[in-house]
Amino acid sequence: MWELWKRRNCYKYGKAVSINRVIYQISSTLQALVRVRKPSLQNVPHKWLDIIQLLEGYTPRLKVTKVVWDFPDQGWMKVNTDGVSRGNPGKSAIGFVVRDEEGDVKFAWGKKIQKATNTEVEALTILEALRHCVHHVYTSIIAN
Repeated sequence: MWELWKRRNCYKYGKAVSINRVIYQISSTLQALVRVRKPSLQNVPHKWLDIIQLLEGYTPRLKVTKVVWDFPDQGWMKVNTDGVSRGNPGKSAIGFVVRDEEGDVKFAWGKKIQKATNTEVEALTILEALRHCVHHVYTSIIAN
């Protein structure tokens, strides 16, 4: 759209505009965008149809990371928290889970909240989890 807007303004104010140049600039911009957004793709073509074919056949590489949840020591409770904000600030939600030394879930909770930043959401999630633990007199807790 930016390339079209630039060429439109050139034409409007009396500069020569070539259709081939417009197509070339748009294609170059698309090619650069694909290179930035999909750095794993090699040899990004310049022609529109070739770019479309490349992207239609593209399967992103998934990165898998093994995560191991460690049990808390005997007599301890473990609290895992997570807060999310879509947009930073944006639509947000918070949640936490409390588990005992056996790994059994004792309590899990989550809810949507008002618009907030990532940092605010993470802090509010921890605060809510701590309030729950204090209310239920969990004195030996570990948080992740």
